[in-house]
Amino acid sequence: MEESSNQWLSIEMRLCRELFGLTQAEMAMVAGVGLQTIKNMEKEGVKPRVSTLVNLRDTFRMLGVKFHIDESDKIYFVCKPAMVDAIAQGKLNAYVEGQLVLIKMVRSKRTPSEQAFADLSW
Repeated sequence: MEESSNQWLSIEMRLCRELFGLTQAEMAMVAGVGLQTIKNMEKEGVKPRVSTLVNLRDTFRMLGVKFHIDESDKIYFVCKPAMVDAIAQGKLNAYVEGQLVLIKMVRSKRTPSEQAFADLSW
């Protein structure tokens, strides 16, 4: 997979939405971006702004998922332990609902510069 195609980004977006059961409109609302941005991100070859990419990665992280791409272009995702527990207990929907509330609370308290430079690690 060529790095310039950003094909990984469209796959990452779809995987995250499917995993959490979110529509494109819901993902846009959670990530604080426009619906058209999410639609565009799910197309191959998109070159997003750095701020949009940071925002989406931060959203994925707060939902409980990090994506990694290895040297052979394989995509892996890592889930937070709390998310794994929720899946094991059949409570993923409740976990997602809680994370969505948390995201809304966190984002409402951040300044724009804090949002743009959010820590992307767990």
